[in-house]
Amino acid sequence: MSKENTTKKLIRSKSGLRIVAVDDNYKSPFLLCEPQWIPDKEAPICTRCGIKFNFTTRRHHCRRCGQIYCSTCCDHKLELPRMCFIDPVRICQNCTPATLEENKFFDQQIKTLTNGATFMLENNQMILSTTDLLQCKLSPDHRHLMFDGVKLAPLDINTITALRVDKDPINADLDEDDELGELSI
Repeated sequence: MSKENTTKKLIRSKSGLRIVAVDDNYKSPFLLCEPQWIPDKEAPICTRCGIKFNFTTRRHHCRRCGQIYCSTCCDHKLELPRMCFIDPVRICQNCTPATLEENKFFDQQIKTLTNGATFMLENNQMILSTTDLLQCKLSPDHRHLMFDGVKLAPLDINTITALRVDKDPINADLDEDDELGELSI
């Protein structure tokens, strides 16, 4: 059994099934904790539209913010990898745009970073080297950038102030599908 398999477990929360790190040392810094749910009795009306709840108009909790909404205002079911849910969960209309953007990040940028990317490293707004590009990968726990081919210690992502991943149309040495990023620390 690999180390990664032993550092995660499947749990059932009131919001659904989640795969979470057993130890906070293996928890990705990109993850959010589940919100505290507003108790049903504290919400006589929908948080968004103000419709009164009754026998036919039921309460629904948004899994991202924990607020209570009617079915119209909380009608989206989206994947929520930022909270480690296995299946799509109920999201309110207020949280939907942010969740969709975060899902793009998890579906595209995280995959690019964990597979490896080419970066120019900037420190205090000065490029350290314009001729040497760095190959790096995000560690499986998303806590460090690891550099290939140079003697740089893994970089704690909490020290990164900006990260931009772009296609590089100028550099002929990169394949069309390769991406070039800029990293500021």
